[in-house]
Amino acid sequence: GDSDLTQFVDWSAREHDILYVAAWANDDVPLSFAPSDNFNGITVASSETLTGESTYRKFSSTNAAPDSTTDAAGPRTSIDLIAPGTDIRVLEMNDEEAVLISGTSYAAPHANGAVALLQQFSQNQINASNSRFDDDSQRHEVMKAIMLNSADKLSGVHNSTRTVLDSLNNDWTVSSAHSSEFTSLDDELGAGHLNVESAVMQLAPGEHDAGTVPLIGWDYDTIGAPGATKEYVFDQPLEGDQYIAVTLTWDRRVEITGFDDDYDVGDTFFGYNQVDEILNNLDVQLMTKDGTNLVTDSVVRSRTFEDNVEHIFFDNFPTGKYKVVV
Repeated sequence: GDSDLTQFVDWSAREHDILYVAAWANDDVPLSFAPSDNFNGITVASSETLTGESTYRKFSSTNAAPDSTTDAAGPRTSIDLIAPGTDIRVLEMNDEEAVLISGTSYAAPHANGAVALLQQFSQNQINASNSRFDDDSQRHEVMKAIMLNSADKLSGVHNSTRTVLDSLNNDWTVSSAHSSEFTSLDDELGAGHLNVESAVMQLAPGEHDAGTVPLIGWDYDTIGAPGATKEYVFDQPLEGDQYIAVTLTWDRRVEITGFDDDYDVGDTFFGYNQVDEILNNLDVQLMTKDGTNLVTDSVVRSRTFEDNVEHIFFDNFPTGKYKVVV
Protein backbone atom coordinates (compact mmCIF):
# COMPACT_ATOMS: atom_id res chain seq x y z
CA GLY A 1 0.00 0.00 0.00
CA ASP A 2 2.97 2.35 -0.20
CA SER A 3 3.38 3.11 -3.92
CA ASP A 4 2.40 6.57 -5.11
CA LEU A 5 -0.27 5.16 -7.42
CA THR A 6 -1.83 3.06 -4.67
CA GLN A 7 -1.80 5.93 -2.19
CA PHE A 8 -3.38 8.17 -4.83
CA VAL A 9 -6.19 5.67 -5.37
CA ASP A 10 -6.87 5.36 -1.64
CA TRP A 11 -6.72 9.14 -1.12
CA SER A 12 -8.87 10.00 -4.13
CA ALA A 13 -11.48 7.33 -3.40
CA ARG A 14 -12.22 9.01 -0.07
CA GLU A 15 -11.61 12.61 -1.15
CA HIS A 16 -13.62 12.47 -4.38
CA ASP A 17 -15.99 9.58 -3.57
CA ILE A 18 -14.85 7.44 -6.51
CA LEU A 19 -14.77 3.66 -6.71
CA TYR A 20 -11.55 2.82 -8.56
CA VAL A 21 -11.54 -0.51 -10.39
CA ALA A 22 -8.12 -2.05 -11.07
CA ALA A 23 -7.38 -5.02 -13.32
CA TRP A 24 -5.37 -7.82 -11.71
CA ALA A 25 -2.20 -8.71 -13.59
CA ASN A 26 -2.14 -11.20 -16.43
CA ASP A 27 0.40 -13.98 -16.25
CA ASP A 28 2.64 -12.26 -18.80
CA VAL A 29 2.49 -8.70 -17.42
CA PRO A 30 4.38 -7.41 -14.35
CA LEU A 31 1.96 -6.44 -11.59
CA SER A 32 3.85 -3.24 -10.83
CA PHE A 33 1.76 -1.35 -13.40
CA ALA A 34 -1.50 -1.82 -11.47
CA PRO A 35 -2.32 -0.59 -7.94
CA SER A 36 -3.14 -4.13 -6.84
CA ASP A 37 -2.37 -3.34 -3.21
CA ASN A 38 -5.00 -0.58 -2.99
CA PHE A 39 -7.38 -0.72 -0.03
CA ASN A 40 -10.29 1.49 -1.09
CA GLY A 41 -10.86 0.32 -4.67
CA ILE A 42 -11.80 -3.02 -6.23
CA THR A 43 -9.27 -5.29 -7.94
CA VAL A 44 -10.79 -7.64 -10.51
CA ALA A 45 -9.35 -10.91 -11.83
CA SER A 46 -10.47 -12.84 -14.88
CA SER A 47 -12.80 -15.84 -14.96
CA GLU A 48 -13.40 -18.55 -17.52
CA THR A 49 -16.00 -21.27 -17.98
CA LEU A 50 -14.94 -24.68 -16.72
CA THR A 51 -14.55 -26.87 -19.80
CA GLY A 52 -17.88 -28.44 -20.68
CA GLU A 53 -19.61 -27.02 -17.59
CA SER A 54 -21.69 -23.87 -18.14
CA THR A 55 -22.75 -23.87 -14.47
CA TYR A 56 -19.19 -23.30 -13.25
CA ARG A 57 -16.90 -20.26 -13.47
CA LYS A 58 -13.29 -20.51 -12.38
CA PHE A 59 -10.15 -18.45 -11.87
CA SER A 60 -8.73 -18.04 -15.37
CA SER A 61 -5.34 -19.34 -16.43
CA THR A 62 -4.65 -15.89 -17.93
CA ASN A 63 -4.35 -14.43 -14.41
CA ALA A 64 -1.03 -14.09 -12.66
CA ALA A 65 -0.99 -16.44 -9.67
CA PRO A 66 -1.26 -14.51 -6.38
CA ASP A 67 2.03 -15.01 -4.56
CA SER A 68 4.67 -13.07 -2.66
CA THR A 69 5.75 -11.28 -5.85
CA THR A 70 2.29 -10.21 -6.99
CA ASP A 71 -0.11 -10.06 -4.05
CA ALA A 72 -0.36 -7.35 -1.41
CA ALA A 73 2.15 -7.61 1.42
CA GLY A 74 1.26 -9.62 4.50
CA PRO A 75 -2.01 -11.54 4.93
CA ARG A 76 -4.03 -9.10 2.83
CA THR A 77 -5.78 -10.33 -0.31
CA SER A 78 -5.51 -8.16 -3.41
CA ILE A 79 -8.27 -9.75 -5.50
CA ASP A 80 -11.77 -8.59 -4.58
CA LEU A 81 -13.87 -10.07 -7.40
CA ILE A 82 -13.58 -12.16 -10.52
CA ALA A 83 -15.52 -11.35 -13.70
CA PRO A 84 -15.68 -12.65 -17.29
CA GLY A 85 -12.32 -12.14 -18.99
CA THR A 86 -11.84 -15.11 -21.30
CA ASP A 87 -12.83 -15.04 -24.98
CA ILE A 88 -14.56 -11.68 -24.64
CA ARG A 89 -15.98 -10.48 -27.96
CA VAL A 90 -14.78 -6.94 -28.68
CA LEU A 91 -14.21 -4.64 -31.62
CA GLU A 92 -10.58 -3.74 -32.13
CA MET A 93 -9.65 -0.16 -32.96
CA ASN A 94 -10.16 0.69 -36.66
CA ASP A 95 -11.60 -2.75 -37.26
CA GLU A 96 -15.18 -3.62 -38.10
CA GLU A 97 -14.76 -7.27 -37.15
CA ALA A 98 -15.35 -8.59 -33.66
CA VAL A 99 -12.51 -10.61 -32.16
CA LEU A 100 -12.15 -12.77 -29.06
CA ILE A 101 -9.64 -11.46 -26.52
CA SER A 102 -8.76 -12.65 -23.02
CA GLY A 103 -7.25 -10.90 -20.01
CA THR A 104 -8.04 -9.01 -16.85
CA SER A 105 -8.37 -5.79 -18.87
CA TYR A 106 -11.63 -7.28 -20.18
CA ALA A 107 -12.79 -8.43 -16.74
CA ALA A 108 -12.45 -5.08 -14.95
CA PRO A 109 -14.92 -3.22 -17.27
CA HIS A 110 -17.66 -5.65 -16.19
CA ALA A 111 -17.26 -4.26 -12.65
CA ASN A 112 -17.27 -0.68 -13.97
CA GLY A 113 -20.48 -1.41 -15.85
CA ALA A 114 -22.02 -2.90 -12.73
CA VAL A 115 -21.25 0.28 -10.78
CA ALA A 116 -22.86 2.37 -13.54
CA LEU A 117 -26.04 0.28 -13.38
CA LEU A 118 -26.16 0.48 -9.58
CA GLN A 119 -25.67 4.25 -9.74
CA GLN A 120 -28.46 4.54 -12.31
CA PHE A 121 -30.81 2.41 -10.20
CA SER A 122 -30.04 4.53 -7.15
CA GLN A 123 -30.58 7.78 -9.04
CA ASN A 124 -33.95 6.56 -10.28
CA GLN A 125 -34.97 5.83 -6.68
CA ILE A 126 -33.82 9.28 -5.57
CA ASN A 127 -35.75 10.89 -8.42
CA ALA A 128 -38.83 8.93 -7.35
CA SER A 129 -38.45 10.31 -3.78
CA ASN A 130 -37.85 6.87 -2.27
CA SER A 131 -37.07 7.72 1.36
CA ARG A 132 -34.60 4.82 1.56
CA PHE A 133 -32.33 6.38 -1.06
CA ASP A 134 -30.20 9.53 -0.93
CA ASP A 135 -26.55 10.36 -1.56
CA ASP A 136 -25.52 7.52 0.77
CA SER A 137 -26.76 5.00 -1.80
CA GLN A 138 -24.16 6.20 -4.31
CA ARG A 139 -21.16 6.22 -1.99
CA HIS A 140 -18.17 4.22 -3.22
CA GLU A 141 -18.08 2.20 0.01
CA VAL A 142 -21.71 1.14 -0.52
CA MET A 143 -21.06 0.20 -4.15
CA LYS A 144 -18.07 -1.91 -3.10
CA ALA A 145 -19.88 -3.64 -0.24
CA ILE A 146 -22.93 -4.43 -2.38
CA MET A 147 -20.86 -5.91 -5.21
CA LEU A 148 -18.74 -8.05 -2.89
CA ASN A 149 -21.69 -9.20 -0.79
CA SER A 150 -23.77 -10.25 -3.82
CA ALA A 151 -20.96 -12.14 -5.59
CA ASP A 152 -21.59 -15.72 -6.69
CA LYS A 153 -19.95 -18.51 -4.69
CA LEU A 154 -22.21 -21.57 -4.76
CA SER A 155 -24.95 -22.50 -7.20
CA GLY A 156 -28.43 -22.15 -5.71
CA VAL A 157 -27.33 -19.67 -3.04
CA HIS A 158 -28.51 -16.04 -3.18
CA ASN A 159 -29.71 -16.03 -6.80
CA SER A 160 -26.54 -17.74 -8.05
CA THR A 161 -26.81 -20.24 -10.88
CA ARG A 162 -23.13 -21.20 -10.86
CA THR A 163 -20.43 -22.44 -8.53
CA VAL A 164 -17.11 -20.58 -8.59
CA LEU A 165 -13.81 -22.47 -8.49
CA ASP A 166 -10.18 -21.53 -7.93
CA SER A 167 -7.33 -22.63 -10.20
CA LEU A 168 -7.27 -26.05 -8.49
CA ASN A 169 -11.05 -26.47 -8.98
CA ASN A 170 -11.79 -25.97 -5.28
CA ASP A 171 -14.93 -24.05 -4.35
CA TRP A 172 -15.36 -21.43 -1.63
CA THR A 173 -16.04 -23.97 1.12
CA VAL A 174 -12.44 -25.21 0.84
CA SER A 175 -10.88 -21.74 1.12
CA SER A 176 -9.27 -20.24 4.22
CA ALA A 177 -11.71 -17.34 3.85
CA HIS A 178 -14.50 -19.79 4.67
CA SER A 179 -12.77 -21.45 7.60
CA SER A 180 -10.90 -18.57 9.26
CA GLU A 181 -12.42 -15.52 10.91
CA PHE A 182 -9.14 -13.68 10.25
CA THR A 183 -9.34 -14.04 6.45
CA SER A 184 -12.12 -12.19 4.62
CA LEU A 185 -11.50 -12.97 0.95
CA ASP A 186 -10.02 -15.84 -1.03
CA ASP A 187 -6.62 -15.10 -2.58
CA GLU A 188 -7.88 -16.09 -6.06
CA LEU A 189 -11.66 -15.69 -5.94
CA GLY A 190 -11.91 -12.63 -3.72
CA ALA A 191 -15.55 -12.52 -2.58
CA GLY A 192 -16.64 -14.52 -5.63
CA HIS A 193 -17.91 -13.87 -9.15
CA LEU A 194 -19.60 -10.61 -10.08
CA ASN A 195 -23.40 -10.98 -10.27
CA VAL A 196 -25.01 -7.71 -11.36
CA GLU A 197 -28.60 -8.92 -10.97
CA SER A 198 -27.96 -9.95 -7.37
CA ALA A 199 -26.19 -6.65 -6.70
CA VAL A 200 -29.27 -4.70 -7.81
CA MET A 201 -31.49 -6.95 -5.68
CA GLN A 202 -29.34 -6.24 -2.62
CA LEU A 203 -29.26 -2.49 -3.25
CA ALA A 204 -33.01 -2.25 -3.91
CA PRO A 205 -34.35 -2.48 -0.30
CA GLY A 206 -32.46 0.73 0.48
CA GLU A 207 -30.70 2.06 3.55
CA HIS A 208 -31.72 0.92 7.02
CA ASP A 209 -30.18 2.47 10.13
CA ALA A 210 -29.04 0.37 13.05
CA GLY A 211 -31.99 -1.15 14.89
CA THR A 212 -34.60 -3.46 13.42
CA VAL A 213 -33.82 -4.25 9.78
CA PRO A 214 -35.08 -6.55 6.98
CA LEU A 215 -33.12 -9.60 5.87
CA ILE A 216 -31.76 -7.72 2.84
CA GLY A 217 -30.49 -4.16 3.13
CA TRP A 218 -27.52 -1.91 3.76
CA ASP A 219 -26.38 1.07 5.81
CA TYR A 220 -23.80 3.83 5.40
CA ASP A 221 -22.76 5.17 8.79
CA THR A 222 -19.93 5.81 11.23
CA ILE A 223 -19.10 3.63 14.20
CA GLY A 224 -18.05 6.27 16.71
CA ALA A 225 -15.49 5.91 19.49
CA PRO A 226 -13.19 2.89 19.88
CA GLY A 227 -15.12 0.01 21.41
CA ALA A 228 -18.48 1.29 20.16
CA THR A 229 -20.91 -1.07 18.43
CA LYS A 230 -23.90 -0.87 16.13
CA GLU A 231 -26.53 -3.60 16.09
CA TYR A 232 -28.79 -4.61 13.20
CA VAL A 233 -31.56 -6.90 14.47
CA PHE A 234 -33.33 -8.92 11.78
CA ASP A 235 -37.10 -8.45 11.75
CA GLN A 236 -37.69 -12.16 11.12
CA PRO A 237 -35.93 -15.41 12.01
CA LEU A 238 -33.08 -16.78 9.92
CA GLU A 239 -33.59 -20.25 8.49
CA GLY A 240 -30.77 -22.53 9.53
CA ASP A 241 -30.48 -24.25 6.15
CA GLN A 242 -29.73 -20.99 4.32
CA TYR A 243 -26.57 -18.95 3.91
CA ILE A 244 -26.12 -15.48 5.34
CA ALA A 245 -23.78 -13.00 3.63
CA VAL A 246 -22.57 -9.89 5.43
CA THR A 247 -19.95 -7.45 4.12
CA LEU A 248 -18.41 -4.46 5.87
CA THR A 249 -16.12 -2.04 4.03
CA TRP A 250 -14.47 1.20 5.08
CA ASP A 251 -11.70 3.47 3.81
CA ARG A 252 -8.02 3.57 4.60
CA ARG A 253 -7.25 7.19 5.49
CA VAL A 254 -4.54 8.76 3.30
CA GLU A 255 -3.83 12.52 3.15
CA ILE A 256 -1.73 14.78 0.92
CA THR A 257 0.38 17.79 1.81
CA GLY A 258 -1.50 20.16 -0.54
CA PHE A 259 -4.13 22.63 0.62
CA ASP A 260 -6.95 21.58 -1.71
CA ASP A 261 -8.57 18.43 -3.05
CA ASP A 262 -6.31 18.23 -6.10
CA TYR A 263 -3.13 16.23 -6.47
CA ASP A 264 -0.43 18.62 -7.68
CA VAL A 265 3.25 18.28 -8.53
CA GLY A 266 5.19 18.26 -5.28
CA ASP A 267 2.36 16.89 -3.11
CA THR A 268 3.27 13.89 -0.97
CA PHE A 269 1.08 11.38 0.81
CA PHE A 270 1.00 10.68 4.53
CA GLY A 271 -1.09 8.73 7.01
CA TYR A 272 -3.88 10.52 8.84
CA ASN A 273 -2.96 11.81 12.33
CA GLN A 274 -1.54 8.75 14.06
CA VAL A 275 -0.20 5.63 12.39
CA ASP A 276 -2.92 3.41 13.86
CA GLU A 277 -5.62 5.69 12.45
CA ILE A 278 -4.56 5.17 8.83
CA LEU A 279 -6.53 1.91 8.86
CA ASN A 280 -9.10 1.44 11.57
CA ASN A 281 -9.71 -2.11 12.77
CA LEU A 282 -13.41 -2.92 12.56
CA ASP A 283 -15.12 -6.29 13.03
CA VAL A 284 -18.51 -7.74 12.11
CA GLN A 285 -20.29 -10.73 13.58
CA LEU A 286 -23.56 -12.64 13.66
CA MET A 287 -25.02 -13.02 17.15
CA THR A 288 -28.17 -14.35 18.73
CA LYS A 289 -30.79 -11.60 19.00
CA ASP A 290 -30.64 -11.31 22.79
CA GLY A 291 -26.92 -11.99 23.06
CA THR A 292 -24.77 -9.49 24.95
CA ASN A 293 -21.35 -11.14 25.08
CA LEU A 294 -19.40 -10.50 21.87
CA VAL A 295 -17.50 -13.77 22.32
CA THR A 296 -19.81 -16.38 23.83
CA ASP A 297 -22.96 -15.22 22.02
CA SER A 298 -21.28 -14.91 18.64
CA VAL A 299 -22.21 -17.45 15.95
CA VAL A 300 -19.62 -16.40 13.36
CA ARG A 301 -17.19 -13.47 13.13
CA SER A 302 -14.99 -11.71 10.64
CA ARG A 303 -12.18 -9.77 12.26
CA THR A 304 -9.19 -9.26 10.01
CA PHE A 305 -6.44 -7.02 11.33
CA GLU A 306 -4.77 -5.71 8.18
CA ASP A 307 -7.57 -5.12 5.71
CA ASN A 308 -10.61 -2.86 5.32
CA VAL A 309 -13.04 -5.60 4.31
CA GLU A 310 -14.87 -7.94 6.66
CA HIS A 311 -16.93 -10.66 5.02
CA ILE A 312 -19.18 -13.43 6.35
CA PHE A 313 -20.62 -16.25 4.24
CA PHE A 314 -21.97 -18.89 6.59
CA ASP A 315 -24.73 -21.48 6.96
CA ASN A 316 -23.95 -23.50 10.09
CA PHE A 317 -26.45 -22.06 12.58
CA PRO A 318 -29.84 -23.17 13.93
CA THR A 319 -33.07 -21.47 12.88
CA GLY A 320 -33.69 -18.52 15.18
CA LYS A 321 -33.58 -14.77 15.73
CA TYR A 322 -30.25 -13.04 15.07
CA LYS A 323 -28.52 -9.71 14.74
CA VAL A 324 -25.45 -8.37 12.98
CA VAL A 325 -23.08 -6.44 15.23
CA VAL A 326 -20.41 -4.04 13.91
